[in-house]
Amino acid sequence: MNLNKINPFQLIVLALSAIGFIFLILAIINIATLANSNQTNNNQPALTNQSADIVSKNMVSFLADNPIAEPQIKATDPILGPKEAPITIYEYSSLACPSSARMNPLIKEILKLYPDKVKLVWKDLPLDDVYPGAKGAHLALRCAQKQDKFSEYQELLFNNQENFSAENILALAEQIGLNLDDFNACLTDPQTAQLINENITEAESLDIPGTPHFYINSQELLGVSQLEDFQRIIDAELSKEL
Repeated sequence: MNLNKINPFQLIVLALSAIGFIFLILAIINIATLANSNQTNNNQPALTNQSADIVSKNMVSFLADNPIAEPQIKATDPILGPKEAPITIYEYSSLACPSSARMNPLIKEILKLYPDKVKLVWKDLPLDDVYPGAKGAHLALRCAQKQDKFSEYQELLFNNQENFSAENILALAEQIGLNLDDFNACLTDPQTAQLINENITEAESLDIPGTPHFYINSQELLGVSQLEDFQRIIDAELSKEL
């Protein structure tokens, strides 16, 4: 084609044709890209409810290698009441927590009301970040446990929450007749601290938010509760034994 003989109108037509051809090529490329993307997505497995469950379970396994669903009774846990009792109350408490102190007389009353049916398993949860110095009191209580004075010393500590100084901890131990040499040696024994830390780890595994926190067998009871709340659950649990 001789471009010198093309008039301006023909040049415009040629230019528009070229532009149209370019847009057509771009459209074809875009369609091909979209088709390839859809094919890739179709090859991916759909996240059904079942697969979502698997993902969730895998995440739990990854985040917690040994999760526990309910409290555990360890050979070293303080236990009040007959060990063979069918009902177990697990008490996660801080000796510095006022609400835990309020619950202590009620727990003792429950043990008297169900002398052959209920036992209490004590779980240390000092919450030392909330109650500075509380862990020292828990160490002291475990040392009193070693001398078979757990219950007596626990009551003294609950009644002296305003003063967990080393001097007062020692004075309270002397007050109930503990062997002070053994008591002091126990306080610095790393195994005593390990007992506390094991309970703290267990509470964290159970997502226990604060104190007091109770389990009656597998039934949870949070915070300050009434005698009737405990009796309702205990009686329901006992009826299962019939």
